[in-house]
Amino acid sequence: MTQQEINDANLLIAKFLGWKQGGFLAEWTNPEAKPIRGMIPIHHPDGSDMKFNSSWDALMPAIQKFDRLSELFDNMRYTDRCDNQDNIVTCYDIEPAYEVLVENLIWYYSSLSL
Repeated sequence: MTQQEINDANLLIAKFLGWKQGGFLAEWTNPEAKPIRGMIPIHHPDGSDMKFNSSWDALMPAIQKFDRLSELFDNMRYTDRCDNQDNIVTCYDIEPAYEVLVENLIWYYSSLSL
């Protein structure tokens, strides 16, 4: 993936997790983030400093949230996507796990618009 594709994918994941964009510089914040020295961490508007593609700690909440969407999608296509994602995560390589999650989120948002 190019850096721009990674940035766009990071923004997609942040949106999926319910992060908010606002403020003077249109920065992103995670409403569930714990303050560090009294300040909530902010992220660049283009997603370039988000760590979903390089940190399991950042990526796993999104993977777990996708796995919990079974109430919305009671079909084999969703089940196959979850199974594939779970199999890739167990290989302990973050890059393919990240890429599969991004593919799944693109599918998720396109399914919502049907």
